[in-house]
Amino acid sequence: MTLKSCPRTCNYHRNTPQYEAAIWFLATTGVRFGEMIALRACDVDLERGRATISRNYIYLTKTPTLGTPKSGKSREISVPKIACEKIAPLVAMRAPDELIWQRPDGSPLPVSKTGGGWLERAIKRAQADGKDIPRVTPHGLRHVAAGLMVSAGANVKVIQRQLGHASAAMTLDIYTTLFDADLDSVAVHVDGLFSEQDQDKTTASDAA
Repeated sequence: MTLKSCPRTCNYHRNTPQYEAAIWFLATTGVRFGEMIALRACDVDLERGRATISRNYIYLTKTPTLGTPKSGKSREISVPKIACEKIAPLVAMRAPDELIWQRPDGSPLPVSKTGGGWLERAIKRAQADGKDIPRVTPHGLRHVAAGLMVSAGANVKVIQRQLGHASAAMTLDIYTTLFDADLDSVAVHVDGLFSEQDQDKTTASDAA
């Protein structure tokens, strides 16, 4: 899935705002699904575009178990404006200690299972309408976010912190192809810096 695929898929969850918000949040922040559904209203700062990841739900059975993030440490992540806008109505509905994503009984949002989950259903409806959207799992949206961050030129340490990896080396190992593909753009940007310097010198010479 790509950034363009997100709104196309979300169109099939317009009547279920929390699913739409979940897709945007996962695809732009890179958090794990269990970390997202453990977020409470008090864990996000929409004005600053930040969220504190300090909890994580694990579905070993039908009933999720609440624990700590995989790294064992809490972290603060950046939340893009588009994701903040999507989750804002949900946050406004919740008390500070309530889950942002929840079932009618207040329990955590269920994981989207392959074959019939909420994400799978939206993708199938989009594909049935002729949309070119590949199948993806909630965890797959984490990789979409990583790709966006690399393309945006984010430092590997920043990406490591955002994704919650134990080390920058782990981030590089997992997404090495993304960073390799970004090497060409590095050369282009460096060439652009020298071109700007040459242009400045020419302008200064003409002015003299």
